Order: sequence, then C-alpha cells, then structure tokens
Amino acid sequence: MKYFFAVVAMAGIAIGYLLYGPQPVVIYTGPRPGPAPEGIKRAHRYHGILASQWDTEIGEYVFYRDGQRCRLLAYLRKKKVGKGVNR
Repeated sequence: MKYFFAVVAMAGIAIGYLLYGPQPVVIYTGPRPGPAPEGIKRAHRYHGILASQWDTEIGEYVFYRDGQRCRLLAYLRKKKVGKGVNR
C-alpha cells in the first residue's frame, strides 16, 4: 500500500513537471509586444506621425513619408563631418 502512494505521488510530480516545467526562453529580435517605449512615443511626436513599423531588413523602426522609407530614430544619430569627425 505504501508503494501505491509513492507511485501516485511520483506520477503527480512527473505530470506537474510536464505541464508546468521549465518554460522556453523567448528572445525578441524586433519590437517587443505591448505598449511602445517612451522613446518611440517621443520620436513619433518629433516626426509628427502616429505609427511606425519594424523593418526586418535594416532592423529599425521606419515610417513612410511621401512614398519614401524614413528611419524613425535617425535624428538621434550624429552626422559625420569631414574625415570621420563627429560634431
């Protein structure tokens, strides 16, 4: 009888492990689901747009203006002037 309880307990542990065991790790390479970060919201206000999308080709957020693809966060980058000197 004591072996019966041991087997039932082990079966319960095994089923619990299979159902609720280690979950796979999710790594997002693009935008994360959920509300947009504050930096993205500020960039939308800066450009005067309401929406942007993730472009997998260049790995950045983009929006379209007058038929051209524009990078959303390009205004944050420093421009190179002369021989690679950033100003």
